[in-house]
Amino acid sequence: TVAFMVHATIKNKKYLVGSETTTPQVNQQDKTQVTPQDKILEFCKIPRSKNEIVAYMGYKDPRYFTKEYMKPLLKNGELVMTIPDKPNSKNQKYVTKK
Repeated sequence: TVAFMVHATIKNKKYLVGSETTTPQVNQQDKTQVTPQDKILEFCKIPRSKNEIVAYMGYKDPRYFTKEYMKPLLKNGELVMTIPDKPNSKNQKYVTKK
């Protein structure tokens, strides 16, 4: 058998937004960052239950998730209920408004 060793040096650079040290790559990443709301709206192009959405987004507490993400999207009209006259129905699903 042959033994070998690898040596690597990794340099950490800090980038300050709005300063001369900012690179175009960092600025481009800032512009194209996907928000949780964007992910929810993309996922809900087909009707999904709240539990499906919560699991997809990786949250464990549906109450917090509902308050922070679902209610604002519903209020803005970006997300709609499939059974609006029965908001607490066990068959309730949510879909991105077309």
